[in-house]
Amino acid sequence: MKILVPVDFFETSFAAFRYAASLANVVDGEIILLHIINGMMNTDETFAHDTRGKIEQISNARMESFVQKFPKIKGVTIEDVKITKIAIFGIPGIAVSDYAEDNEIDLIVMGTRDKHGIFDRLLGSVSITTIKEAKCPVILIHESTKWRKPNKILFTLDKDSDLEAPLEQFVKFNNKLNAHTDFLHIDIKSKDDIQEQKEKIISRLFEDDKVSFSFEVKRLTGNSLKSSLSNYCMFESIDLITMVHRKKGALERIFSKSKSVEIGTSLYLPILIFKET
Repeated sequence: MKILVPVDFFETSFAAFRYAASLANVVDGEIILLHIINGMMNTDETFAHDTRGKIEQISNARMESFVQKFPKIKGVTIEDVKITKIAIFGIPGIAVSDYAEDNEIDLIVMGTRDKHGIFDRLLGSVSITTIKEAKCPVILIHESTKWRKPNKILFTLDKDSDLEAPLEQFVKFNNKLNAHTDFLHIDIKSKDDIQEQKEKIISRLFEDDKVSFSFEVKRLTGNSLKSSLSNYCMFESIDLITMVHRKKGALERIFSKSKSVEIGTSLYLPILIFKET
């Protein structure tokens, strides 16, 4: 598995790097650390060439320090996995998704910040663009998230998502972890009919004799989506929350009201996002 980790040298990207390295160690994967140098050269060609070269040298030196020195400063050990360090010029977000597609990346692991409003603190503009444009799954890591091998995954359901492509990608991902998965719909007095979703899940997972993990499809009734989801994650010892980003509607609106993202971040749980196609 090829895991791409965007690096901006802040605590958030180090948390993502640390998590990704531990994940790569479990799934026999490799890490590509990608730093996007954001800028355009509009000056004299010779001067621009010299400046570009110096910027690349500085960026590569910072990448080396990020891998070799920063873990020692933080007092942590990074798993011994294959790590490739890349620094390129481009527009953050777009450059990340383009690199992922061009280099057949299987998974992107990104750090998230915890500052202002729910939307701002969960998804910076780079994260938004990456999730919107990337064709592979994306894991969001809160800067306070600590590695814990995913043994139990919560896959949140709604009645409208198209699960065909997300299920294909999830099977590929989880076959390497063999984590028990709860496909869960929380019903808040709406009595949503998720029978179609349930049949799709069971049909897809049972038709493939290569599916190696156990799973359950559940429905939980509650008065509050937030409290029900939070309690479920804590009482069931959930290690990873999975959700589907629906292609309909504005990305900002979807995530700003997403209780899965909000709960995952408040509990410092990694959030795995798949997209409809």
